[in-house]
Amino acid sequence: MPKKGAPCRAGDGYCVLSWGEPGGYSEALWCRDGRWQLEQERNLP
Repeated sequence: MPKKGAPCRAGDGYCVLSWGEPGGYSEALWCRDGRWQLEQERNLP
C-alpha cells in the first residue's frame, strides 16, 4: 500500500483506504504531481 508523500508515477491512479459510512467521508490516496496525496470525499447519505 502506498504511503502519503511517497513518490508515484502518472497513471498509478488511486488507492482507497476507507469507503466510510453513508453521509460520512471516504479516504483515498491519489497520485498527484508525482506524490501520493490523501484526499477525502463526502459520501452520499
